[in-house]
Amino acid sequence: MQERLKILELLAEGKLTAEQADLLLEALEEKSQPKGDGKAAWDRAAAELKSFGAQLSSVLTQSVSEIRRGLETNLTNLSFGDTLAVTYEHEFANDVERIRIESANGRIRVEQWSQPYIRMYVQADVRTDEQDKAKEILEQAVQTTVIGNDASVRLLNRWDGAKIYGGRIDLYVPEGLDRLALHTKNGAIFIDHVNANNILLETINGQIHVHHVNAQSLRTTTQNGGIQLHHAIQANSQEIYAESKNGAIALRGLPSDVLLRGQAKSLMGIVQVSNPAYEVHYEQDRKNICTFESDPQTESEASPISVYLESKNGKISVQ
Repeated sequence: MQERLKILELLAEGKLTAEQADLLLEALEEKSQPKGDGKAAWDRAAAELKSFGAQLSSVLTQSVSEIRRGLETNLTNLSFGDTLAVTYEHEFANDVERIRIESANGRIRVEQWSQPYIRMYVQADVRTDEQDKAKEILEQAVQTTVIGNDASVRLLNRWDGAKIYGGRIDLYVPEGLDRLALHTKNGAIFIDHVNANNILLETINGQIHVHHVNAQSLRTTTQNGGIQLHHAIQANSQEIYAESKNGAIALRGLPSDVLLRGQAKSLMGIVQVSNPAYEVHYEQDRKNICTFESDPQTESEASPISVYLESKNGKISVQ
């Protein structure tokens, strides 16, 4: 799981192309299977990405415990001038079913785990010269409210006159949340292997990466950044919505055994649907607006899954 999230971070930082990230993610999937040539697939991926050298290799081979130990050491000792790096941890009660996270600046990353409760880690650089003071400021800047089964978190960028830089939120959630809502003004959003009824992801300046999500409703919006949706449609999905003003949208890993109807349009870019299991109709031979529909072999009385993709200035690809 940690290796997959690191690949998504490298993609967001521009250190990997979309094709290179796909290659690695596919290799990780095959490697995790008990049968097949997972090792051979990983070897092929590593060979094709040899130019990344030791940096990429070390990222992908670190264990979770090693990463955590290194992170804790860095957070304790790292400082930039009059800013100090600190971390804050919060654990929610088991009965929290809906959570909203709001951050002014910084990325948000979410993954599912086996525990029945939500745990949150917040990391940030605080402008102060005392470590204890920096930790206290961050704790106060993370404003948490719980009412019944609903929890909300707001990370402020200033508290008690001290500036807070680069807030980074890691959220570990149980399976089966009713609602997960994330909003950040300047930062990327990463979601990996999450099962929730409703997922809402919003960022103003940042990319959105969704991998292996199971949700009835998935809505993603960004003004300046791309949207990557990989294996984000399941049999129980009802609605998939993705909108970016200045960024590309990629929808990949579509199932072929469900009834799905979608629309994709880009004002200045092109729309490309290359999945052979879907019928595609372009509007008046225009390559920037189309509808696509699956035709499952098995009959189903269920309503079709609705997919809507829109980008003002970016390419839209469906595979």
